[in-house]
Amino acid sequence: YSYSNEKTKIEVDTANENTLIGGLVGLNEETGHVRFSFSKGEFKGYAVGGLVGTNKNYVYESYADNTLTGKYVGGLAYSVSFGNGNELGSISNCYTLSQLNGVDKHSVKSGFAYVIDYCSEGDNAGKYGLIYHCFSGVLFNEVGDNFFETHSRVRTETTHIMFFGKFDRVAGFIVDCIYDKKGREAEVITQGALVGFFNPITREPAIGLETNECFDVNNFTAQEFSTNIWQFSADYYPELINVVKVAN
Repeated sequence: YSYSNEKTKIEVDTANENTLIGGLVGLNEETGHVRFSFSKGEFKGYAVGGLVGTNKNYVYESYADNTLTGKYVGGLAYSVSFGNGNELGSISNCYTLSQLNGVDKHSVKSGFAYVIDYCSEGDNAGKYGLIYHCFSGVLFNEVGDNFFETHSRVRTETTHIMFFGKFDRVAGFIVDCIYDKKGREAEVITQGALVGFFNPITREPAIGLETNECFDVNNFTAQEFSTNIWQFSADYYPELINVVKVAN
């Protein structure tokens, strides 16, 4: 249980590749848990996430409503990965309404997470990052590239091609998530597969809705969002029952 409020402000050099910032914690290690928490502040750095910088274990039932500025920015996390002692790192039943700002033309901002890891070889083969039952209503500035979901190619699946061998999956998973398109589908990227002959494209990891559709409980229960965890209204985004909502 933790929070950062609107008075929280962390700012470091956006060119320093050794910095990692999260709204609640920079690195959530393989034994760490974040639950029933929220982040509401201003955070600026090289790699920035709304709740955590890098997540290697579990983050659930938490939300971010921040101003995030950086070279690489994710609405919930900069990256979702895994630890040596667990199969996956996951973020579930969380939402982000953060403002995501780039700092130059090479900046990349992603609604859920910039990176979602997958390991295809070595001791950690088969381990991955996972985001599920999460919602993004982020806003993007116009500096750099914007992705509704993630910069990682979450739609590319492992496949075997005769004569050419095995081509491995290159990213983790987003499952049963929803994001608000805000009428910007022509401007913001929905990340696809490593497109080509060798890489089949899997199903849609997240569903994009218009703003008014994000107020309809039926669209969320269709994605198996639990009404024991989420509360819905006819004129606002879904919120978490067990987490305090701080007024703007």
